[in-house]
Amino acid sequence: MSNFDKIIKSMIKSELEFADFTRAKVIYVDENKLIAEVVDTADESAEYDAVIKSISGTDTGIIPIPKINSIVMIGFADKKPSQAFIAVYDEIEKYLIKAISEITFESNGHSIKISENGIEYIDSNGEAMVLGEKLKQYLSGVDTTLNAILTWAATGVPPNGSGLFGGIAPLAGVTHNPVSDSILSQKGKIS
Repeated sequence: MSNFDKIIKSMIKSELEFADFTRAKVIYVDENKLIAEVVDTADESAEYDAVIKSISGTDTGIIPIPKINSIVMIGFADKKPSQAFIAVYDEIEKYLIKAISEITFESNGHSIKISENGIEYIDSNGEAMVLGEKLKQYLSGVDTTLNAILTWAATGVPPNGSGLFGGIAPLAGVTHNPVSDSILSQKGKIS
């Protein structure tokens, strides 16, 4: 058992004082509703919809998702079978991290922040790396430069009166399709 699993199990112990417990087998998990369908191992006719709780006891934070067919210990809040919850996990399939507005991961002076505005990476000097709106601005500049070069090469007209002259015949008719704003959208994309 990993240290992380031990921490989770120890944090859930606070519920032991007001709940009955039984061993159960996980038969289905609904990650959106944070519910696991479980069957009592002592009485297979007893099925429960057990709430999957985060470490903080809410629907946000680090949420352990049990493995299908694994054994869990379920508790019944106020000793009511209709209020089943998973208290102890035998095997965890994965962990979900759900936040109210943003999540920040930090390690060795670097951080990654995920929010509704996109993903931001900050290096160890505190400087934001090229992501989201900054990437959009950067690529817009690249598009402008490429179009100027292609126009110059195809027509012999130098960009912005630079004093340069002459075209390159093989590039006549070559065009550059700029990166569209929809591709660079901050929502629903990793940029």
